[in-house]
Amino acid sequence: MNFLQRVYWKLYRTLIKPDDVNYLRKQFKLNLGYEPDINNPRSFNEALLWLKLNWRNDLCYRVVDKYEVRNYIKEKGLVSILTECYGLYNSIDDVIYESLPNKFVIKNTGDSGGVKVVRSRSDFDAAKSFFHSLNNGDFSDYAKEWVYSKLKNRIIVEELIECPDGHSPKDYKFFCFSGEPKFLFVGTERDVDVKFDFFDLNWNHLPVHQGHEWASVVPKKPGEFDEMIEISKILSRDFPMVRVDLYNENGRVYFGELTFFHFGGIVPFVPRSFDFEFGKFFSLDSVPDSERVDFTSLKY
Repeated sequence: MNFLQRVYWKLYRTLIKPDDVNYLRKQFKLNLGYEPDINNPRSFNEALLWLKLNWRNDLCYRVVDKYEVRNYIKEKGLVSILTECYGLYNSIDDVIYESLPNKFVIKNTGDSGGVKVVRSRSDFDAAKSFFHSLNNGDFSDYAKEWVYSKLKNRIIVEELIECPDGHSPKDYKFFCFSGEPKFLFVGTERDVDVKFDFFDLNWNHLPVHQGHEWASVVPKKPGEFDEMIEISKILSRDFPMVRVDLYNENGRVYFGELTFFHFGGIVPFVPRSFDFEFGKFFSLDSVPDSERVDFTSLKY
């Protein structure tokens, strides 16, 4: 989402004051080019919209926090996939550079994209400026991603995952439905102009784009792919849909994050047919009554 989009939707919310359903319906139509069927979702993005409006699970608030999710990973018996945590801070100003290793990653615990790699003092100074510039408002508001509505913005410093070529590691994002991963995309060339390649679980390259071009060379199947599938199953069993993000470097699998509303549910698949193909993996009828809400009375 670019700056102008943020301004437009902020003005729309402020001046028009639409209810959540009409706001999300308009946002969906403008971004995806078709009218959503909220009551009978068939596409992937329609199903995400349904979940925004009809589903609440308190566990989600916990596991989207980049620090709190670490305890969830441990409870699932997967401590081996966690990078080392060097510290948790209330503010970037509380981070003391001299107390940390030579290389590390700084993250905002309560948003998406608030990540900086530090390999030098100048990197650290730039990271401080970056985190000072962030707007720590309600990250959930733009696309009504309720899972972020209770987050407290803090700073976490973690181990840097090293790659032999010195670049950022490939990002393997598994789309899981009630504990079953069905497909994934791989993010490569993340230091410059990230590329996305979608695959099924047999590593067949899928002819679909979403927001980014394919890599110039099709990514190879990672060595620990079967282990990554099993990890994705374990981490997705508590939810009707979640994207499990993992890394695989130096013969080891690392945890990235859990995401419930992939790209906010408002980025088109090209061709659109894949929106509906991927939508077939949802089983919204399986959402228990205890996790259903009446969207006409929602409060964010």
